Amino acid sequence: DVMSEAKGRGYDTKVMRKIIALRKREADDIAVGNAPRDLPPREGSVAALARIAKASDAFAAFSDGYRRALARNLDAIAQASTNAMHTGLKQHHVETDCDRAASPIDRLKAWRFLCAVNKRRMANDPTIGVRIDRPKTDGHPPWTAADVAAFRARWPISTAPRRAMELLFWTGVRIGDACVIGPGHIRDGVLSFRQGKTGDDAHVPWTGPLADHAAHLQADRDLMHQALTHVPRQMTFLATTQGRPKSSKSLGQMIRTAAREAGVEKSAHGLRKARAVALAEGGATTHQIAAWTGHQSLKEVERYTRAASRRRANMGPEQERNTSTQAAPSRTHARK
Repeated sequence: DVMSEAKGRGYDTKVMRKIIALRKREADDIAVGNAPRDLPPREGSVAALARIAKASDAFAAFSDGYRRALARNLDAIAQASTNAMHTGLKQHHVETDCDRAASPIDRLKAWRFLCAVNKRRMANDPTIGVRIDRPKTDGHPPWTAADVAAFRARWPISTAPRRAMELLFWTGVRIGDACVIGPGHIRDGVLSFRQGKTGDDAHVPWTGPLADHAAHLQADRDLMHQALTHVPRQMTFLATTQGRPKSSKSLGQMIRTAAREAGVEKSAHGLRKARAVALAEGGATTHQIAAWTGHQSLKEVERYTRAASRRRANMGPEQERNTSTQAAPSRTHARK
């Protein structure tokens, strides 16, 4: 008997009972597969570098959404490499891991971040020379005037889906920013905020006079303001019924589901593109569109302005007037 032997040797039996109980729990956990897994990785291993990357100031500076996505890939890298040492890493190891990932581009970004944070610990960067071919795609298609009209016809101005759509459509913000902007971001008639993804500022006309290139969009802004009057004032425009900010995931799902019910197979990001298209068709320059939408790359914005310029080149004055007003709802519809 262990306790009798311990007592005979003069050990503290209370302490011994606690030690025995602890050992029994550990044995039981191992038996059912619940052994603690959060053990520190081997020093110098790839997993250790992944942990260092997640604990870095650079990681903390990212937006919540990007941190979650980056953390998933860093965790996957750590799990796949087990205790492999970083000194043995080669380019083909990174390429193989990226090929197996659900999103090879996101996995390569995680690898590059890991290597950048740990560049003083690593003799060589195995990500140099690794290339991922991006699939040729136009991404999320922009909403057309017919799409917007169908959504408005299906969802009354007082409903949550309509309120979210009007805010996203007018501001052209990314869905993550739509969840956090609110009345506190309005200064001198302009909605100004720092974007979560890039850290750059964006400025959207809120109540002040619209510039010439946006004057034809006045009806959209009026509907957005009308939709926002149907909920109590909160810290954010799209707060939950409990007053908490809505998550980007739930907002995206709501827009997509509501759009389908309206016969529109488009996403929330398509509303952002639609705003850029509308501004381009109004004659806005790339810099004017970027100041509104917060695009960091002017090359992306130039696609909208070039397409709008080519379209206007073969349009007469009457067609241009029709283009400027086709998405504007009638006064009767605006009161719904």
